[in-house]
Amino acid sequence: MVTVARELAIRCITIRNMLEDTDGRGTDFPLPLVDAYNLQWVLSLLETCSSTTGDRVAPSSVQGALVNLLRLASVVNFLDVPALLDVVTSTIAQRLRGESAFVASLLREDRLRDELAGETVVWPLNLEHLGRHDTLALLQAASDVSPAWRRGEGDRLRVALRTWARDCTLHELAGNPGAMWFGEHCANVLVARLEHYPCAKEEVSRTDSAGWLPLHHAAFQARDDDWPKAGKRNPTRVHLEARRQTPQQNDIIVRALIEAFPAGRRVQSRSVYVGCTPRELAARVRAPATIQRLLDSN
Repeated sequence: MVTVARELAIRCITIRNMLEDTDGRGTDFPLPLVDAYNLQWVLSLLETCSSTTGDRVAPSSVQGALVNLLRLASVVNFLDVPALLDVVTSTIAQRLRGESAFVASLLREDRLRDELAGETVVWPLNLEHLGRHDTLALLQAASDVSPAWRRGEGDRLRVALRTWARDCTLHELAGNPGAMWFGEHCANVLVARLEHYPCAKEEVSRTDSAGWLPLHHAAFQARDDDWPKAGKRNPTRVHLEARRQTPQQNDIIVRALIEAFPAGRRVQSRSVYVGCTPRELAARVRAPATIQRLLDSN
């Protein structure tokens, strides 16, 4: 049993909710997914930041073997401790930077796999302060820790998609930047923005500085591999090809944008390729017939 002052315990949202459910009368609470060692570690970190740095935990105070940090992360996840989430996430990401999934898998302990065999670890639930590269490294390595962490892979990816979608526009996600930033996840990030952020409902019908809707960008991204002209040395084309979406992504993005704003198929460009609808733009850049049919407003 671990005894802790109420003022410190309620910084763990899970414990706070337990206290509220019992009108504050409860004193003993079972925490089945938390062992005493890691609970005391969490509480000591909270106590340290309360006395020295306000609500912030110093990164230097979160040290240990990678496998121990991952176990700490699962406890922070269960207890829901906002004050620790960012620093634990960042520390693990920095430790993983440059590590291959193979090396990360060697760092796991067999007993960790056995202890978590019947559970699913989803952590982290918040990735907003991690960059894209660190998030991808964290997602990859976490899935190699144990079967329990692997079972949480899909949920972690959904957290990442929502996080990435928050700070990107539909125009960026449908165009070159989205493909460059998120690669194979680009289409899913765009769908996440449409699903989770109300501002996207207005964004999908707004033209950017090029006079294009997101749907114009999606149509242009579906261009033929040999556009503008096969065999021609064109630095611009080489630059663009490095930021291409796959045909599967093109299809998902175009369908999602049409579903969100069907009238966008009839909107004409106001600047680049002036007067072109997304369908006409797709025809000019020789996009696949399937994409052109999706963009046909008739």
